[in-house]
Amino acid sequence: MSKGNVISVSFASEGSLVAMRRTNTFLNKFIALIACNVVLLGYMFSKPTHAAELINSPVTSCEVLHWNRKEFSRPLLYVDKPGKYCIDQDYRFSCSEWMGSCGSSPFLQIIASDVEVDMRGHTFSRSGRPLEIFGRGRNIFIKNGEIKNGYININAPRSSGFFVGDNFTHIENVRVETGCIHIFAANAIVRNNDVVASKDCTTPLTIVGPHPTIEKNRLTTVAGAFDAARYGIDLSEGEGAVVRGNTILNYGPRENTGAVVLRDGDGVQMENNHVDNFEQAVMRTGTSTGQ
Repeated sequence: MSKGNVISVSFASEGSLVAMRRTNTFLNKFIALIACNVVLLGYMFSKPTHAAELINSPVTSCEVLHWNRKEFSRPLLYVDKPGKYCIDQDYRFSCSEWMGSCGSSPFLQIIASDVEVDMRGHTFSRSGRPLEIFGRGRNIFIKNGEIKNGYININAPRSSGFFVGDNFTHIENVRVETGCIHIFAANAIVRNNDVVASKDCTTPLTIVGPHPTIEKNRLTTVAGAFDAARYGIDLSEGEGAVVRGNTILNYGPRENTGAVVLRDGDGVQMENNHVDNFEQAVMRTGTSTGQ
């Protein structure tokens, strides 16, 4: 009886194993099918974007500015409508090419609001008369380039002495060698720039307008052509200004110098600025207050 029971159990175990093998075979095929689909779906969702697709993306696209030699006899890049623009080459020239005269027009002239110019690491330079980047409008943004023997001059519209609109003039990642930056606008942002002044433009950064943010710049002033006061930053009407994390250097005489001069502006915040070789770190005129 026990022997039959053993045989009976043996036959039952063999049948169960066959059934289990069939079940496992079906499950393995089912799992393999799911895994294959997961791999395919993963490929579809992780497919890399091609460089051409990134270049043609509206977010990064820009209109390249060129000198129109047929329309302008002297070098000129001209912007008269809103948009994103960029530079694709260096522009280096001398006024001697035009018998010593470069004319009075700026090299880059922006007569529009809501304009962004990305220099893409290129250089503007001119020997002789200083080169000018001029802008008249609201929300002008210039970034990522180098200017030699020149200056940036941005003017936002005013009405009855007050700036119109938000005027978010923005200068970032620009090196100005032998020159300066002048901004007449509210809410200006000047960040990560390196400006070395010249004997004719002794203040690296001048801003007229409330609520500017000036941070992480390196600003260097030098001896001037005339015996006049020299400053690293000149702020007028600059209430609510934030001056933070800048390095301000003086490579000329210390007499009659100030790292920052505040003219008629209240509530100016100054934080973590490094100042070297100035007679005064902060000079105040009018009703200026700050810390």
